[in-house]
Amino acid sequence: MTKKFKELRMLIVCLFILICMIFGFTKSFGDKNPAQLLAVSMLCLATLTILATRFKIIMFDDSMIIYEWKVAALLPAMVEYKNIKSIEAKSRFHVVIEHEKKSHVYVLNAYKFVDTYKKLNKLLKDVE
Repeated sequence: MTKKFKELRMLIVCLFILICMIFGFTKSFGDKNPAQLLAVSMLCLATLTILATRFKIIMFDDSMIIYEWKVAALLPAMVEYKNIKSIEAKSRFHVVIEHEKKSHVYVLNAYKFVDTYKKLNKLLKDVE
């Protein structure tokens, strides 16, 4: 059983890029520039694809994939439930996960994320 949650930071970045692309699309449409119109429309489609499919926090039966800032990029990291010391919803969007280090995760519904973790962790302990 897998559960997916949207990563809030990248959702905001992709929405901002999409809005900029839409403004570029309308400008190139108004200028009647077909090459620029084609390029901007392709970039809009790429941004929509990224927005719909990428940067999801996935919770599996025994582990989860979260996104962490490493150096200068937001990269995925696998966290196993047995390594998690504590998990806490700080606000509606902010979750703090303490495992080998402290990770700050931003999801659209932090309370549902924590509840899902507790249910999956309980199922994992019942199986063992």
